[in-house]
Amino acid sequence: MYKPESEPLVFTGYIEMMSGIIQTAEDVKVLRDHQVLDIEFLKDDEVVKIFTE
Repeated sequence: MYKPESEPLVFTGYIEMMSGIIQTAEDVKVLRDHQVLDIEFLKDDEVVKIFTE
């Protein structure tokens, strides 16, 4: 059953998981290469800043 109130928790969990995975620009490159991450408008080092700061 769909519960709209659970959406913030799903998003928070995703951010926490990605913050644990992404530490370097190389991590971002690997995720892009495997189509796990699709943020085309930011450079790899900019994506790292989002998840590490």
